[in-house]
Amino acid sequence: MYQPVPGQIWWAYVPFEDCNDGKYRPCLVLHRNGYTVRVLKITSKDKRGRSGYVRMPTSAWNASSGKSSWLQLRPVFALDYSAGSFTRFLGPCDRRTWAWAQLHHPLLAAPAGHNRAATPPGTVPALAVGALAATVLCCPVAAAGLGVASLVVNRRHPSTAVRVMGVGAVAVNGLILLLLAIVLVAGRHQATLPY
Repeated sequence: MYQPVPGQIWWAYVPFEDCNDGKYRPCLVLHRNGYTVRVLKITSKDKRGRSGYVRMPTSAWNASSGKSSWLQLRPVFALDYSAGSFTRFLGPCDRRTWAWAQLHHPLLAAPAGHNRAATPPGTVPALAVGALAATVLCCPVAAAGLGVASLVVNRRHPSTAVRVMGVGAVAVNGLILLLLAIVLVAGRHQATLPY
């Protein structure tokens, strides 16, 4: 069976803050550790001008609504997945709302290990796209620069310039991939809250 993943919107039974009752409502999954899933609740009631709420579009998970919903940033609810609290997956959270959730709950919204979801499912990390663009743009420029420098130094041996261009392209690609790996690994090593 499909399980909640951070960055997703699910229909789940969320308790009320002031009593033992609750109701089924959409919620944003922040973190999952085994069967414990930490969520923020979403309401369709207009909370404009109230602190602690973020307006969020519903087009990715409730297109028929035609209006925005509101994500309540506090409190975080701990739900038991094994108890049947989650009934169905609704869709991915939009990037802007997910960024707000990460800002207010940085250790929950980007945990380490199998619970990690620094970006909502289905999105491509901007750093990976940037590294790919840098590789595509920088590699030929650096290789050409090394080749021209080699031609100036070795006018009698043009084949040496071609070899230097190839080595330069490999070196630049290697450096960019190394930087990308460092950035991605650093993003994975974040602690989780103890509660």
